[in-house]
Amino acid sequence: MTEREGQASSYYDLYATRQSRVGVNDRHRAIQRWLTEFGLSSGMAVLELGCGIGTLTDLIADVIGDQGSLLAVDVSPQSVELARERVHGRRNVELLTGDIVDLQLERTFDVVVLPDVIEHIPLADHAKLFANVRRWLRDSGWALVHMPNPLFLAWCHQNRPDLLQELDQPIFTETLVRNSEPNDLYIHYLNTYSIWVPEGDYQVVVLKPREANANFRIPVASLRQRLVGGARRLVRSVTRNER
Repeated sequence: MTEREGQASSYYDLYATRQSRVGVNDRHRAIQRWLTEFGLSSGMAVLELGCGIGTLTDLIADVIGDQGSLLAVDVSPQSVELARERVHGRRNVELLTGDIVDLQLERTFDVVVLPDVIEHIPLADHAKLFANVRRWLRDSGWALVHMPNPLFLAWCHQNRPDLLQELDQPIFTETLVRNSEPNDLYIHYLNTYSIWVPEGDYQVVVLKPREANANFRIPVASLRQRLVGGARRLVRSVTRNER
């Protein structure tokens, strides 16, 4: 175990108690809504990186059903044990303790979820992290990154450090692109929105494999569609000339 991994593990072993008191909250439900909006559905294979005590894990398991599979990973052994208790009896969930930067998996997934985790990982490790994400992601799949609005985190560092967790660094879009784009991931969607702060305290980002999504199919119009389109253009032209 590296020094960084040990520090993170110790911090979140202690933080797990607080998470247990809070339980499922608006943030977890918001992430579940974003996942379903972008296509999470029954039967999918999902990888959750940074599952904590399993609050979101439980919600994802509901969506994918018994035909789906969910591998949830966290660096904190105490958090993983609490997650096991939470999802006890679910046959579609597997839990694993490990550092997601150094994690070795020989599997691929339809969806990879990073729920408020990348801001706690040193920037020097982000390139390796996103290389992992791409390796685990099927060409047809997508990754959802949920994180605090970097402007909000920067404001907290200046004004409310009591709200911050371990590391909690702002991840601006240019930083995200710098580490994801070389690993064949592009930003398909990005939105800043509000959960608890009116000005927008969170961001959701969907990443997709770049090369696998680089081709487009232009529909070929039928003869009827071409004739109708030509007639409409002729009518518009005659109308303009009469004005």
